[in-house]
Amino acid sequence: MTTQVNVKPIHEQNYLKDNALIKLLFGGVFTIDGIVTFFELATWASLVLAYAAFAMLIGALFYVFKVFTNKVRKETSKYDNFQDEYLNHINMKGYKYAFNSAFMSLNVILAVTVFSGDLLAVFSPKDFCQLVLGLVCISYSLPVLYMLKDTEDE
Repeated sequence: MTTQVNVKPIHEQNYLKDNALIKLLFGGVFTIDGIVTFFELATWASLVLAYAAFAMLIGALFYVFKVFTNKVRKETSKYDNFQDEYLNHINMKGYKYAFNSAFMSLNVILAVTVFSGDLLAVFSPKDFCQLVLGLVCISYSLPVLYMLKDTEDE
């Protein structure tokens, strides 16, 4: 027999919002670094940007885990399964956008490869992975943050 721990929806909402902000930050870091190396801009600028973003990410991750360790269920932090149905809906909507954007970017890269004949002429594998990962993180977090903005207005 399992007992269900009731948590306040505001804690789950704040957890989802902070999680989306961290993914937006991840996406920005990966996208900017991929763009910097693609256009062959100054390497020292991308190095400084990478270290600063990495420090911010570590700080944000520690903040989220420290604040929400006792306020949300373990299943919520492990599997993103929220008790509140609307937050579950928002979370799944974000994952749908992320999946579709990853699928579309892979289709575009495949089309470029077919018509150009060489993928490495357009992207290196590292830049390609960074841009797709950045796009996935950004496309998850922006709809989630937008839909959470509507809940804060009420």
